[in-house]
Amino acid sequence: MAHAILTSWLKTSKKQEEPGNDKPPSRHLIFTASFLAFFSFAGYSPYSPTKSALRALSDNLSQEMNLYAAANPSEPRVRIHTVFPAAILTDSFAQENIIKTDLTKKLEGADTPQTPEQIAEKSIAALEKGHELVTTDILTALVKRSVLGGSVRGGFFRGLVDWVLVCVMGVVMVFVRDDMDRKVRSWGRLHGSSGNVRKDK
Repeated sequence: MAHAILTSWLKTSKKQEEPGNDKPPSRHLIFTASFLAFFSFAGYSPYSPTKSALRALSDNLSQEMNLYAAANPSEPRVRIHTVFPAAILTDSFAQENIIKTDLTKKLEGADTPQTPEQIAEKSIAALEKGHELVTTDILTALVKRSVLGGSVRGGFFRGLVDWVLVCVMGVVMVFVRDDMDRKVRSWGRLHGSSGNVRKDK
C-alpha cells in the first residue's frame, strides 16, 4: 500500500508552480506498528518482527522523502509517521487473550490497555506537533528512547531530552531484560516450554 501511495504522490507536476501560488500542503503517510517494535518478549514471535519491519520501513522512507523534497522543492512535502500503541481494548484484544499463553500474560502484566479513542486522541495530538514516531503511553515512550538508533529525533532539543532518557533507559533496560529472562527461565522450570500452566498441577 505504501508503494502504491508514494508512486501516486511522487509523480512530479507537469507544469511549473506559477509565481505567487502557495506551495501545496504536505502529505502524510501514517503507519501503525506496536510497542513490540521496540521491545518484544515470549509469545509474540509470529507478530513482533512485522512491527519491527514497519519501524525500519518508516525510518527508510522518512530519509528517502527528505531526498525527494530536496530534489523537488516545488512539490508537496511527504512526511512519514508511525504510531506505536500498546494494548488496545478491542474485540480482537479480548480474543487474543483467550489463546495467549499464561507466560505472555504475566510478562505483559505492567501494560495497561487503552481504548481506541485514547489511542486516537494521543496520536492526533502528537501528529499535529509533527512527531514522526508517535507513542501513546509513558512506558512505550520510555522504551522507544532506549532503541531509537538513527531514527528522527525531532530537532536539537528533543534530541537532547532523548539523550538524557537514553542514558537512564540504557541502564533501566538492562534490569528489565534481566527480569524478563529470569521470569521466562523460572516459568520453563515450573511449567515446561508451552508457555501455559501445566494442567497436571
